[in-house]
Amino acid sequence: MADVIDEMIADPAIARLRRAREDVVQLTQRCYEAVLTPKEPGGLSAEERMALACRMARLTGVPAAVAFYDAHARATVQNQTLRDVAAGSPAHDPRLAAIVAHVDRVTTNPHASGRAEIAALVAAGIAERDIVALSELIAFLSYQFRVVRGLELLRGDAA
Repeated sequence: MADVIDEMIADPAIARLRRAREDVVQLTQRCYEAVLTPKEPGGLSAEERMALACRMARLTGVPAAVAFYDAHARATVQNQTLRDVAAGSPAHDPRLAAIVAHVDRVTTNPHASGRAEIAALVAAGIAERDIVALSELIAFLSYQFRVVRGLELLRGDAA
């Protein structure tokens, strides 16, 4: 099974170490596929998901994740507005602006999010199902970035 964390880290010794917990490796990869490229994306397209992942990677500053998601966004996101969002620009469409504001807030200051922020998503016309999908995306990427950063540190990359 292909594994994006191994692709990000690109270190055979780390890959071997991760395989000591093959079940976690496989579950993490399945989660990646489920949140980034689901069979039924609902109201969050694969391009939007990838653009948001790239934006989150930039916000967290995990070098391997930034490089990975930047390359994948350049290869898969065709919509110029979404390319701009991936690069860190604000969104002007009310729906996308609400999503970007939520992603930015939860990524940089998760404790600042609450009912009002969910209400803002609803007011922007985002369906409950898509709010859940967005939450899953944010939660998974936060986990993935922490794993990758830990592996970078284990490999000896600068802090």
